[in-house]
Formats: sequence, structure tokens, C-alpha cells
Amino acid sequence: MHMTTPTLNDKNWDFGKWAPLISIFMERNNKINLSAIRNEHEIYEKHILDALEIHQLQKFPVLSPTISSACDLGTGWGFPLLPLAHEFPDIHWTWLDARAKKINAIKAMISHLQLDNCSAVHWRAEESTQTYDLVTARAVAYSDTLVPRINQLVWDSWHILLYKKFSGKEDSVLLKIAKKHHWKLLETHLYDDKQKKLYLFHKA
Repeated sequence: MHMTTPTLNDKNWDFGKWAPLISIFMERNNKINLSAIRNEHEIYEKHILDALEIHQLQKFPVLSPTISSACDLGTGWGFPLLPLAHEFPDIHWTWLDARAKKINAIKAMISHLQLDNCSAVHWRAEESTQTYDLVTARAVAYSDTLVPRINQLVWDSWHILLYKKFSGKEDSVLLKIAKKHHWKLLETHLYDDKQKKLYLFHKA
């Protein structure tokens, strides 16, 4: 069944549910300047609700029970990693990044939120030998750089989920490169007044 989770275009979400994540993010942000977004409502709308757009993909509720491991590549100071780990507790989420400052901040937030299905690894994607059922990436890099980096992290016959700012040119480049790497587009979702787009791929 397609879930009717509120989206960026429908702000009637349970704000209180996410108060612990917002609080620890603001605390860490004040200490080490993680992000220019400091207002709790902006954190909620621009980071948390953005991550939760995954619920608007009709195919993901069918896929999620088959996924046991996922990697969030270069997570933006914990997003979408932390909301996704909260929403899908049966999936083990790994955050992969080469920057120690980000790794240490995310580890502290994971510990504070007591997310036992989540870990952070200080490693470059190009050097990783681990593979996953699902790889996610949110505003990490342009497609010509991003797709090859992701390709080695995901098992054949599994899935890739990309959160990207929508651009007709970038959309065309992404689909062309994805096809070259044998990724089949399963579904897309435009949101935030058509400024952003989710792409769900299957790696053949």
C-alpha cells in the first residue's frame, strides 16, 4: 500500500517525534559548525522532511522488507541517514565518509539517539570493499562523479536511491550514465515545488 506520509508540500508531520534528533543536531552544530541551518523548524523541514520523501515512492514499501543493509554515501551531517535509520529499524545503515570531523559528529549523534541499526565508517567510497543492498546519496556530487562511486558499493540486482536538486540537464546526464552502468530506473518523485527529485534505480 502506498503510504500517505506528509511531505515537504504538506507540513503536518509529527514535529515532536523528531525533537531528540533536532536537539542533538543543534547541540553539535553549535559546537563544531556543521551546517548554516540552525533554526529547529528549518532543520525539520529542510533535512528531516526531505529525507522522509522516500515514503512517497510507491515501490519502496514493497522493496524495504527485502533490504537488510544500506549505505548512505557522504551523508549531509546526518541526513538522510538518521531519519532513515529511525524509520526503517530492520535495515542496518552505514554512513561512509572520508572526513573525520563529520564521522565523529555523526557517531556522537548515533550514540545519543541510541540507534543500534546505524554505524559511521571513516572510509573513502573508492576504497571500500563492502557492498550493500541499497545505497543512498543526497546532494553529494554531480552524476558523472557520483554514479561510478556508488556502482561499486551496491550488489548486482539491488537498489540505489538518489536525492538531487532537479535540473533538466543533470537529469539527462544522470539517466545516460546510469544506463551505461546497467541501472534501471524504477521510479522518480518530484517534490518541493519541483525543485528536487528522488530517483530509485535497480542495478541489473
